[in-house]
Amino acid sequence: MRYIARKIGENEEKWGIVGLMHDLDYERFPEQHLITAVAIIRPSKSVADLEAKSVMKKWKDKSFAAGVNRSVIEKGAAIFGVELRELVTDTIMGMREVADKIGL
Repeated sequence: MRYIARKIGENEEKWGIVGLMHDLDYERFPEQHLITAVAIIRPSKSVADLEAKSVMKKWKDKSFAAGVNRSVIEKGAAIFGVELRELVTDTIMGMREVADKIGL
């Protein structure tokens, strides 16, 4: 969230707090965080080599990370006026910045 805030010129601290609220359940349910779920099945178990293309491929498989409400994410992208793939790329880039802190 901080990455996206920086990208669009918003307050990083406020957006960072929103991101933390979203991730409160991350340690208990990592498979419900779609990008994380894709990263942890890769040989590297990392976002360092993860590309949006891989996430988008899994996006189509409704049984993969089935707990992820894809429609909420799609609506969020639409609200921001960005393509889903761009949102996924931005999320990966932001996760790379804190990969050591999130264990990815």
